[in-house]
Amino acid sequence: MPLELLCLLVIFLGIPTLIRLNIISVEYRLFFLFGVFVVMVFWGFFTLTPFAMGFTNDNFIHGLVPWGVATFFMLACAGIAATFLKHRHAEDPFRDPHFLFLFIPISIVQQFMYQSVLLQKLLQGIGPWFAIAICALCFGYMHTVFPRPGRNFVLATLGGALFSSLFYLYPNFLLASLSHMVLNFITVYLGFFTLLTPEGRPRATKFRPIRPEK
Repeated sequence: MPLELLCLLVIFLGIPTLIRLNIISVEYRLFFLFGVFVVMVFWGFFTLTPFAMGFTNDNFIHGLVPWGVATFFMLACAGIAATFLKHRHAEDPFRDPHFLFLFIPISIVQQFMYQSVLLQKLLQGIGPWFAIAICALCFGYMHTVFPRPGRNFVLATLGGALFSSLFYLYPNFLLASLSHMVLNFITVYLGFFTLLTPEGRPRATKFRPIRPEK
């Protein structure tokens, strides 16, 4: 395995592992996410072409329908899963920083890191479907830092596989980011991929450490 690819996998697997081992507090995951994002920006733009990373308008119309259909499909699956699993949706979402502004940069950052950089680097060294599978597994593993890690891993891996497949076939960063924003907003609202209160309710996203409620 090329050294560059090995370093990338260490980064993408190492940060979630440190969080899961409580070496890094989960409440500070956003700071590490944006730190890795800065590294990926330099890494990507110095070693990949803008076209490879999806920064193009040539295929916007061509990719609009598949990205739109896939987004609605994932939203429907999230709604069915939330109903089946009896999730509680977020309370007062428009007082939660995540729903006010955080879901937009988080979606863009994750999209860039996983599809624009990691997937493209994997495609340089291995076949497309293996690259998609590894990228999806890394994306799923990142979501195990939240409660219900097994369930989150399965759901995020399936979503990551669909995102990576679409990005491979229709590499457009704008469409991918818009799709990710919508899905991110809805899945967090439905109680997926969020910290929980002691009563099992989705907890508001905060920058400060979360303390047990009295």
